Amino acid sequence: MSTRARLSDESGLSLYEVLVAILVLVVGLMGVYVSIGTTNGAVAAGENTVVIAQAAQQQLESVEALPYASIANSSEPVQTSTTDSSNPTYYLTSCGSSSCSYYAGLSKSGTAEPIDYDATNGKVAPGPTTQVVADPNASTCASTNTSTCRIVVSVYTFITNVTPSEESACTNTSSCYKRITVAVKNAGQGPPHQPYYLSTLIGPKGGGGSGNPLTSGSTTCNDQGQAVVCTH
Repeated sequence: MSTRARLSDESGLSLYEVLVAILVLVVGLMGVYVSIGTTNGAVAAGENTVVIAQAAQQQLESVEALPYASIANSSEPVQTSTTDSSNPTYYLTSCGSSSCSYYAGLSKSGTAEPIDYDATNGKVAPGPTTQVVADPNASTCASTNTSTCRIVVSVYTFITNVTPSEESACTNTSSCYKRITVAVKNAGQGPPHQPYYLSTLIGPKGGGGSGNPLTSGSTTCNDQGQAVVCTH
């Protein structure tokens, strides 16, 4: 057999087959890339959610640890949105007129509870205050410089007066029950986009009996946006 014949008999990949193989490889790699990106996004969202929940619980516990007379907002909250329900101040009403109230049930069709605002004794800033989690190598991360922070959250804390069942209004602040509502919102990139809410009721020392709103099954607190029976 001649050299020409032997060369013509040798099989191999055509240019078309090579291009198809490259296309299949590229599509496969793109799928892997998208899968990795989705997984990383889910991990980041989960991490954000854990940090937000911890921040809310820590804030709630720090307020509960205060003397009862100090559990009041140190300044009147400022409503920054009347249209965005993902903004915790959306549920404030009449603020700026010394009669600020808050829809603790997160529904404007419900009853707004008056904000307990005491510029003298109140030790609870309504917020928002900023809390951050830094990347391992981000030495400049701080609440005043968040550009290099991995997680940034805004913390809101609203103290409202709750009327005991036998009173028409809570006029005696020494006997009023108070609701602490904490809202923590992701202020960084990515999910979650809705605030994380926690609330609880507290009463003055020795409070209880028929005047205790916790004795009523219709009294609810907020747990991650869900209305639950209050316990304290």
